[in-house]
Amino acid sequence: AVAQAGFSGSTRLAAGTHRPSAMAPRKGASLAVLPVLVTCVLSALPPEPRAPISENRNVLTVAFSPDSGKLASGGFDTGPNAGAIQVWDISDPKSAKKTMVLLKHTGPVRAIAYSPDGEQFASASSDKTIIVWSAAGTYKNTLKGHNDVVDCLAYSPDGKYLAAGGWDKTVRIWEMATMSLKYTLQHKSYLYSVAYSPDGSILATSSSDGTISIWKTNAGGVPSELKQFASSGIPYSIAFSPTGMLLASGNNDGTVSLWDATDFDATPKQLKQEGKTDPIRAIAFNQVDSLLAAGSWDNTVVLWDTDTEALAFKPLSGHTSIVQTVAYSNNGKILASAGGDETIILWDKAKGTALQTLDHRSKSSAMEMSTSSGQAVPRAAADVPQELEV
Repeated sequence: AVAQAGFSGSTRLAAGTHRPSAMAPRKGASLAVLPVLVTCVLSALPPEPRAPISENRNVLTVAFSPDSGKLASGGFDTGPNAGAIQVWDISDPKSAKKTMVLLKHTGPVRAIAYSPDGEQFASASSDKTIIVWSAAGTYKNTLKGHNDVVDCLAYSPDGKYLAAGGWDKTVRIWEMATMSLKYTLQHKSYLYSVAYSPDGSILATSSSDGTISIWKTNAGGVPSELKQFASSGIPYSIAFSPTGMLLASGNNDGTVSLWDATDFDATPKQLKQEGKTDPIRAIAFNQVDSLLAAGSWDNTVVLWDTDTEALAFKPLSGHTSIVQTVAYSNNGKILASAGGDETIILWDKAKGTALQTLDHRSKSSAMEMSTSSGQAVPRAAADVPQELEV
């Protein structure tokens, strides 16, 4: 059975059986999911639409491969590239090239995540599905279960599980060895972001009602405890620091909140540029130092030093529209940002300067994936990709 947990303090099983709350477990019952809700006073927040902004033709997600040699991107592609994932060779970031266009999703691609070992990556879409691909771009499987848009993804650090959050107000956790749904975590509002701590002991989720939920996990990946608290605004994006000591949230009021991951009851520190209230849509920690990148709706990327709580550089300017997504390469050398102007900018992390701007609208690529055969098919660079039948 698939375990389901919600804010009611009880655990339900897909088969319809019911277990009492975690405070009073049934005698002899084995532990599946026993959430403990720590209540708190939530600040009043205005209603939040399911889609935070107009997203027509935005680049919504970028993700680096663990070896830092590839970058995958997705978003609101239209026409023959609708639902496309574009994969770039960035081994030389000054001359990055598109190598594949993967066509299988039937809706915008909203999230991409690579497995920790780099053997596969997953993509989430408005078509309510998650697709698992090999690192080479071969189609592996489609994970179905969400009843609405799937908006965020995160692999557990050991690669055994994939957490996915969606507009159906659930986080669904998949066991990747069997590609099967294991746990469903019920929330009260739409999910915007999910993140595992570096040691895999915590799964954090953020919702459109302004809350962040903390799920403790055991060795089997089972969420066994729940804690919920309010952010300073709507937490569009959350991320753990490389040490696991901090949990950051990028909020719709222009702030970045830094939570002590060893004491979530402590008041978070707030990072904010003076006079700025533009929402922070995406954040990412550098994996080799204390820098945190925040993509803003003022078209810039802000780099914070979380040790000093000061700006590391002047805000990075280059985009002509809102920044929707940011990601650091695992080697810490490159920062990628993308958004409403349909470009991806690769930044030199050490200097804060642009290395190259990639045009996400470009229709030329070296290869496209035939989703019916699962094989990469070479084609002429001038050819327009065709929407291939599955």
